[in-house]
Amino acid sequence: MLEACRKIASDHGLVIESAGWRGLEPGFSFEPAFRVSIPAPAGKALNLDMEMFALLAEQYGLEAADFKREFIARGERFQITGIDPRRPKYPISVERIPDRRGFNSQPTMWSCCSKHRLNPDVH
Repeated sequence: MLEACRKIASDHGLVIESAGWRGLEPGFSFEPAFRVSIPAPAGKALNLDMEMFALLAEQYGLEAADFKREFIARGERFQITGIDPRRPKYPISVERIPDRRGFNSQPTMWSCCSKHRLNPDVH
């Protein structure tokens, strides 16, 4: 399915990449996720979320390298997926890795963690 989508995107001067699976419920259903974008000069997909994150990270006590960084909280694995300044109280976007469910969090949580640089072993 991804290859068929890539052909259609290419015909229109776009790039498509898999964004994994969402809504995974064992035995019930799944949702394939795709990201369609304008190609960057190198021909790869332009990731606007990553670009925006790099521009805003320092304002929230993070670094550009923290984009997609994994961590463990309350015994569950998450990764940082973005920053949305339109949500001033909870601007940091995270995703729970097993089911790809998204959550929003406060920057104060990240400022204390950034001192130790987030890694998969942070609890």
